[in-house]
Amino acid sequence: MKKYTCICAFWTLLLFVLFPAQSFSASLIFVHLGKSIPSCLFTTMKQARYLNPDCDIYLLSDTEAYQIFQNKYQICLNESGIDLISMEYIPKSSQHIEFFEVNKLPPSFVEGYWMYASERFFVLYDFIKAQGLTDVLHLESDCMLYLDLEELLPLFAKLNTRLAAPFQSLKGCIPCFVFIKDAESLESLLNHMISEMRNFQGVKPHLCINDMQTLASFYRKYGSNSLLPLPTLMPEYAQSYAKRRSSFVPDNATPLSFLSLYSKPFSEYLFDAAGLGIFINGNDRKYSPNRGAGTVHARSLFDPHFFSFFWGENIKGQNVPYIFFKGKNYRIANLHFHSKMPEDYASFGNPLGKLPARRGV
Repeated sequence: MKKYTCICAFWTLLLFVLFPAQSFSASLIFVHLGKSIPSCLFTTMKQARYLNPDCDIYLLSDTEAYQIFQNKYQICLNESGIDLISMEYIPKSSQHIEFFEVNKLPPSFVEGYWMYASERFFVLYDFIKAQGLTDVLHLESDCMLYLDLEELLPLFAKLNTRLAAPFQSLKGCIPCFVFIKDAESLESLLNHMISEMRNFQGVKPHLCINDMQTLASFYRKYGSNSLLPLPTLMPEYAQSYAKRRSSFVPDNATPLSFLSLYSKPFSEYLFDAAGLGIFINGNDRKYSPNRGAGTVHARSLFDPHFFSFFWGENIKGQNVPYIFFKGKNYRIANLHFHSKMPEDYASFGNPLGKLPARRGV
């Protein structure tokens, strides 16, 4: 234990020397593990920088991906002010080491996608702890951000939020957009994930104990004081329209009210758990070639056809998407582009991709 502590101390000191923490409190963190790097990542990072000009933005990667980023994309990262950091310089926590011991997610299945999706939370924890960061927003590579993190910090502070993410149901959390107060807030989630993996006895771990499932079970066990479900639906929807049936049967026990549970403190915003992003630009064409714009997510409990989408402006005059429903406008905080094609929906460069209009009903 003493030897391990000394090694951690050495790497922590080196990390501070190479990447000293800045004075601005909030941070944005992307994580990429594995050699298959999606092109959309560079669009989503540039978008995050455009809306957050003063925020520290980090890209954490494993050794293999780090070499690719450094050799092929360093200029692009520099232009967006992204700090590229290899896991080599981040001391592994005991939780991260234990993850490798108990992991049951197949490392060879889909190029390790499901294993990496869970491991990223351990990488985030290691880095946040080593740097002593607070008020962190983690975004997935296909998630477009449409707000300045400073807009949300007062809301999270008022609720004493430790972790927050959008849910598609009580059975599925979509961690494309995750607020993390500090390392301690994340530690309890990691312990839960380790426990779920250690105790799993089933035959399909990539379906039963993936990141979406374990975050959802963490919420069901510990509640919103540990993981706050961000509103993905306005409460007025349920007054006019029935709940849509999900293709994943366990979702259907979730009341529509759950999706707007915390709509009051976030009254101006809606967060996307993939349903909006898929409706706007479809599924990943690699796996669903005939499911483009206008597709309703198979697990969505609401029908986005009833919304009017439009481009508006934030207080800085930057282009951002809105939803209009029953006489009220809602800022879309993020869009999770399952299509992996967010380029036409960036706030910078004024592309203003077409947004779907309300159907005539």
